[in-house]
Amino acid sequence: MFAFDPILDSIEWVKRQDLPREFSFFPLGLADYDGKAVFHSCENQSPSLLDLPASISIEVEVRKLSTLMKMLKHDSIDLLKLNIEGAEYGVISDIFRNNLSIKQICVAFHYRLPHCSLQDTIYALKTLREMGFRLFWQEYDVFSFRRL
Repeated sequence: MFAFDPILDSIEWVKRQDLPREFSFFPLGLADYDGKAVFHSCENQSPSLLDLPASISIEVEVRKLSTLMKMLKHDSIDLLKLNIEGAEYGVISDIFRNNLSIKQICVAFHYRLPHCSLQDTIYALKTLREMGFRLFWQEYDVFSFRRL
């Protein structure tokens, strides 16, 4: 299992855990480009690539999923879980553009955040369907898909 999170609180939390050898953690964010990104956070909200009102900003390293797959020498992914505070829309488009081999995707859509919309979510759902994914479970704003 591989996990990615560029936020210092998460990195420090992972360091304090007694994790199994099969768990690999990388202090990187997931985006639709490789490079640096500015994450914004405000009180009572997870950090996001979105420019949030009254926010504190930090710069972090981000990678495209295809870059991470090459780095780890993976040809496919069994399960991809995305809870990336609004960046899921760009990442889903990038997965489509690169035709990545993924069997299942679990994604939390953040259409209630500033700069995200229900239309963005509808477009992402159509894109997932075009890639052959079908919804098999949904609760609130978390959707799980498997590729047929």
